[in-house]
Amino acid sequence: PPAGGREPMPERDAKPPPCRAELARMEGEVLVKSAERLGMTRGVLAVRCGARGSIVLDCRDKSRYWRVPAVQVPVVDPLGAGNAFASAFAVGLADRSENLNREELVLQGACRASATAAAFVAADGMPVASAQLREWLRDEAHYLRARVEAVPISADAAPLPFLPIEYEPEPEVPIVEEAYVQRQPVWGAPEPVFHGRGGGSYLDSL
Repeated sequence: PPAGGREPMPERDAKPPPCRAELARMEGEVLVKSAERLGMTRGVLAVRCGARGSIVLDCRDKSRYWRVPAVQVPVVDPLGAGNAFASAFAVGLADRSENLNREELVLQGACRASATAAAFVAADGMPVASAQLREWLRDEAHYLRARVEAVPISADAAPLPFLPIEYEPEPEVPIVEEAYVQRQPVWGAPEPVFHGRGGGSYLDSL
């Protein structure tokens, strides 16, 4: 240490963190580029962001995406929360009981998914499907829906490089690439196919 007894301050990174506008541009471009790499042209892509909620892109309208907040609950056991989010989102997108337009169907599905994931995070094990829990999920989803933020995606910004990500192989743990949502095709549309990989989810039959 120098004579004064203090350790020298570590050098700080000269590059400041991205501002909100730059972060929005990056998020939007990554969503669009990811949808292109997945071959999505009409489905819905969602990326879970933990306590920050999720970001959602409808591939039929790539001029904007949505930020969906998370329900703030104490973390007891996060096991299964990602699968719960993806399953609830897929079921919500396949639900035509309320005759909603496409945008509202996507947004309400994302909010229900966020609330469902929160129920798993706050529970010790599998949450008990009770009338009280269903009412809580409905109220939380309604609360989140009022706080969804639409973020425009600029078509003029310079594209970001999309670098391939290499994953470590896990030969002893089989990776499930696709899961099918079982339901009755009440309106004549094809059965939706739900895909889940890592922190993202998408439904590509909508």
